[in-house]
Amino acid sequence: MYPHASVPATVRPDYQGGSIVNLMSSIAAAHGYRSLYYPDLTICPPERLRQFRSIVLLVVDGLGYKYVRHNGAGSLLHGHLEGSITSVFPATTAAAIPVFLTGYPPQQHGLTGWFTYLQEFGAIVAILPFVTRSGRQPLATDRFDPRQLTNQLPLFNRIDTLCHTVMPVDIAYSTFNRAFSTGATIHPYRTLRQMFNTVRRLIAAQVQTQYIYAYWPGFDRLAHTYGINSNQVRRHYDLIDAEFARLKRTIAGTDTMVIVTADHGFVDSDPTRMILLADHPMLGETLMMPLSGEPRLAYCYVHADKRKQFEGYVNGELEGCVDLYLSQDLINQHYFGLGKCHPSLADRIGQYTLMAKEGVTIRDRVQGEGPIRDIGVHGGVSADEMYVPFITLAG
Repeated sequence: MYPHASVPATVRPDYQGGSIVNLMSSIAAAHGYRSLYYPDLTICPPERLRQFRSIVLLVVDGLGYKYVRHNGAGSLLHGHLEGSITSVFPATTAAAIPVFLTGYPPQQHGLTGWFTYLQEFGAIVAILPFVTRSGRQPLATDRFDPRQLTNQLPLFNRIDTLCHTVMPVDIAYSTFNRAFSTGATIHPYRTLRQMFNTVRRLIAAQVQTQYIYAYWPGFDRLAHTYGINSNQVRRHYDLIDAEFARLKRTIAGTDTMVIVTADHGFVDSDPTRMILLADHPMLGETLMMPLSGEPRLAYCYVHADKRKQFEGYVNGELEGCVDLYLSQDLINQHYFGLGKCHPSLADRIGQYTLMAKEGVTIRDRVQGEGPIRDIGVHGGVSADEMYVPFITLAG
């Protein structure tokens, strides 16, 4: 059996008008910038947004559509849920957050997972903290800007309006965030309440048309640690909903549109279906370097003379656990986006991609990494991971 030539009937990004990329096209067009390649979001064209003086985009990391739809019944967020849109591929923070910051998906920004191999550094890098995977060495220098990895300007530099970002204090002035926040004023916060208070303050102080991008990571962190269906995550969702209710009460008459969405959803992993590369030495010996990508979607760099061994092992020993693809096929089938590719896209996804099936994760460890503890995971192509909510609140 050879790698799949076509992608199965799983959820794939809807770049034609139904994804977070198209949402950013609508927001950009409402403020004077027309996106290349990507049409506006079908359910929220720019004409709908232009009537408001303040547009707030609140990204709740990890908040999937199916969670709001099924677990959030009775909540205010659920009451303002208009529908679902898709994330990008892979459905993960490192690929999706750059969409909110640049307006473009991995096809253009070239960032393909939490761990991405960068020829520029000769290393696998954790993109958002901007450190090497092995040893977690920082990559920031006076001569290198993370924007050089993407060939993209921040969206804030492209749109014609006053821009703000409301970010956690530990992220706000990080190398990556500073690089992609030029053109906006950064407002750091420490708590959920402080984030919402900052958004309210900016709305109240508006003197001209403005765009506010706010990001909340707490839901994602709890889902990773305890699982998406845990009581801890549900209690946290209720806290977010309560703050959303306070926001609704205080923005009436302010000519504001609040949009709530996410970068990806979640599934809980099955510890009995974890593929540890250390348990598969015959597979490991075919690889040129550690895995990159995500626990639910792994990019493999395979020795040229061991490709048949690699394919045979995956299709034999891992049958029923993963689907095997030539990575170039995923580019050709527009999983990463539409239009002209980032010049390094193919180099950053290896020769092969392993897509994990339900409950499965694919993991390896490099020197210095601790034990694997995450219960909640993402990055795959299931509905739970790929669909995110589109929630609106007009005031």
